[in-house]
Amino acid sequence: MVEAQAERAGRHRLRRDGGFRRRSERCRQRRQRVLDGERSRGAERLPLTRRRSGAFADYDTLKTYYVGIGGNRNTTTRLRRYVGKPGDRPLLPGNDRADPASRLQPNRWTHVRLTAEGGHITVEYDGKPLFALDDADPYRAGWFALRTTKSHLKIRNFRIAPLRTDDVASKPLFRDPVHDGAADPSTIYDAAKREWVMFYTNRRADLPMDDKDDVRWVHGTAIGTARSKDGVHWRYGGTAAIPASCTGETLWAPDVERFGGLYHMWVTVVPGVFRDWKAPRFIVHLTSRDLAHWTCGERLDLGADRVIDPSVVALPGGGYRLFFNDERMGKAIRTADSPDLVHWTVKDRLTQTPGEGPKAFFWKNRWWLVSDAWKGLLVMSSTDGEHWSTQPGYILADAGTAPTDRAKGQHPDVIVSGERAWIVYFVHQSGENRTKTQPDYGRHTALQIAELKESDGVLSVDRNAPAHVDLIPPAGHR
Repeated sequence: MVEAQAERAGRHRLRRDGGFRRRSERCRQRRQRVLDGERSRGAERLPLTRRRSGAFADYDTLKTYYVGIGGNRNTTTRLRRYVGKPGDRPLLPGNDRADPASRLQPNRWTHVRLTAEGGHITVEYDGKPLFALDDADPYRAGWFALRTTKSHLKIRNFRIAPLRTDDVASKPLFRDPVHDGAADPSTIYDAAKREWVMFYTNRRADLPMDDKDDVRWVHGTAIGTARSKDGVHWRYGGTAAIPASCTGETLWAPDVERFGGLYHMWVTVVPGVFRDWKAPRFIVHLTSRDLAHWTCGERLDLGADRVIDPSVVALPGGGYRLFFNDERMGKAIRTADSPDLVHWTVKDRLTQTPGEGPKAFFWKNRWWLVSDAWKGLLVMSSTDGEHWSTQPGYILADAGTAPTDRAKGQHPDVIVSGERAWIVYFVHQSGENRTKTQPDYGRHTALQIAELKESDGVLSVDRNAPAHVDLIPPAGHR
């Protein structure tokens, strides 16, 4: 933006009629009138009314967001929201850092990105999240300034630009129009139609219950579909045409992948509709050339009669790996390997605590496994796909602030697109006001999307940040 202004000024200088000089004088007079108006309204209402000395306290009277990187002789990095009162510089504990990664590094260029999007304020430092602040009463207009003290800095490529709004996904991302119970998403690119397809469990959230233990509403479920050209705007695509001859009345948690020019689906099958959770369940493999017509494959033998929630990846050295939930082993996440997607050998137990809905993916030079621990999402990672470490805590554990996103995130899908990745998850509507008078509404679910971030081998997600979605078709389909 600054470069564009300089370019325009250059064009004015080429005029021979003195127009540029006249315009410069008019600009000077206009700016003087603005300053005079500011002074008449009060000395501290806008920042240009007087010069600042550079002393830190001289900025207290501003209403502004302030980021100080490497302050206090490069020992602290902080984000503050100034409130315009002398001596009052509020500082939240989460916005006060002293770790080396947050401070200045000598003799190297660094990239700083500040974003104010409504009341959501973020700071990125060399592409990694530094701070995030949700402001209930945000500052929506004003000036931008750079302040240095006892520093030797060079600044280049400075730019102020409006944020795109056409790539921001709505909250919710999608709701099933039939039963309002979309859950367990799996997303794939349809190369023929050049659009994205999301398969999901179509829970019957609107089915009346006989009592609180009646779970028929999560049985008798079809696999729903939604389609999108851009990953931002989704439309209902009906239910998937999955043959009943090799499946059953209840279908859960599809995983759809493309290997060797063919689409593959692994889906959990429950042979009937039940009032409780005690029925057997197994995983079936199907294939398709167009994502519309599916051919029965084999039922997977994984050594137990209650296995659910498949996630399949291709291994870099050849062959494939299945991640699944073994309910007979305390709902542990386990793996199985196959050379041909038909014959499977059960291998490792990865979790010691109960969970479900694993999603495995490769991103940022390592393998990741995100699963639903029922108190947020558990994150595991591995550099070789064999030795896994567990990240402390859980992501999406705290409820979001936006309507329809006010409960923990559950059973995710992850879409890796270029250098970026997005997590799609479902949320029960138990945190909505309607549930206070209609408790059954808490069974209803919505799908949400948020961008994943990685820093030093740690995965994070800010569900309250606007999700700027930019899905790139897979290589070979662009």
